[in-house]
Amino acid sequence: MAENPKSVTLHQSILEPVNISGVSRTPAIYIATVGGVLVLALHKVGGLLVVYALWVAAKRITQIDPFFFDIMLRQIRAKLKFIGN
Repeated sequence: MAENPKSVTLHQSILEPVNISGVSRTPAIYIATVGGVLVLALHKVGGLLVVYALWVAAKRITQIDPFFFDIMLRQIRAKLKFIGN
């Protein structure tokens, strides 16, 4: 056996999810896109309230579990295996 085991430096940025103003990257992009469509294309100023509510909910979920949206998107994209297939 080796007397001096080798160690590898692991940067913290590899372990932390990418957040945009406290919301995971993918839902942040989706919420911003929906907000842009509601406000700019459909001229619905009330859409800002919807976007704000979605943003607050997504931020709260991200504070509770930073990897929630990553796991949720992975489950949505996974192929469902049914009995008999």
